[in-house]
Amino acid sequence: MRPNSINLFDRLFLCAFVIGAFSTAHSLIKFQAAIATNPAYAGSAGTIAMASTTLGMAVGIALPLLLWYMISRRASNVARWLYVAFFVAGVLMLPSTLGLAARTSMLTVMPGLVTMALQGAAIFCLFRADARVWFGGPEAEMADEMAAEAPDA
Repeated sequence: MRPNSINLFDRLFLCAFVIGAFSTAHSLIKFQAAIATNPAYAGSAGTIAMASTTLGMAVGIALPLLLWYMISRRASNVARWLYVAFFVAGVLMLPSTLGLAARTSMLTVMPGLVTMALQGAAIFCLFRADARVWFGGPEAEMADEMAAEAPDA
């Protein structure tokens, strides 16, 4: 049975993912419109720009889902730390994100900030005691030892 922390991780992660996916789709639509109106992207340059952007966004959607699956369903400690590393990279890019808000509007970056907050809460769930047991941490070894020492009833 999966621990409560992992179930809460699922909810927080998937909520952040949905917000991020909608934000990504909105950005793609705005990018398509910008390409259509910019003469520098006429012809194959626009097609290549759109294809590479779409491919990048597809990877940006597929990779988090793969990490979620490996963390939530396979209890992969490697995936857990990769997810933490990606989160830290996002936190390090926060100043440039806030700089974008200064140039455009806070509404532009608000979905990203909400997503980041949800991801931070999800990561917190991955390091609670019941989750550490799920990932096979020291608590799991202690639980195994205690079970082995317990008298049979």
